[in-house]
Amino acid sequence: TYAGDYKYGIAVVINENGLSTHIDTKGEPIHGKYFLELDVYHKGYAIAKDEHGYFHINKQGKEIYSSRYVKIEPYYNNRAVAIDHHNVKMIISPKGHILQTDSVVNFKSCK
Repeated sequence: TYAGDYKYGIAVVINENGLSTHIDTKGEPIHGKYFLELDVYHKGYAIAKDEHGYFHINKQGKEIYSSRYVKIEPYYNNRAVAIDHHNVKMIISPKGHILQTDSVVNFKSCK
């Protein structure tokens, strides 16, 4: 088992089965949902991973959109960078709307 540092009174813990959830400072579950991977909350959202990929959850442990990604970052200014399963880099909103998209190859070739 593992317990991470607290941020805003919430920590990530990993149980004996390798699944992650959030707990409060008393060790009580925040939402009782378990994920393959889980990050701390940042601006009200946490990055989680299930068998289909990465996505954001709210404080109730619910996905805020249905898409899954191979890589995703926290939200800053209501935007998060994500890379989908086709290696397309995009910027998404908290509702999961794609605000900007381009292939990773094109981003790398920019000077």
